[in-house]
Amino acid sequence: MWWRKPKPDLLPETHDAQHDLALTESLIQQLASQDEEVESLVSNLEARRVRNNFGDSLIIAMERRTT
Repeated sequence: MWWRKPKPDLLPETHDAQHDLALTESLIQQLASQDEEVESLVSNLEARRVRNNFGDSLIIAMERRTT
């Protein structure tokens, strides 16, 4: 018969690393679930910036009046 070597006990650092990995993966899933909301907020903010960005046209209009 072939005897298998017993697996050595995992070091405490390995347990910590596995716990951190599981925590990180759960955080990534939570953030990935927010993608739609973030994209809609960004598109709304970009649309608002485009609608409210009349500063350049005001500068051009005021320069024409002063000269």
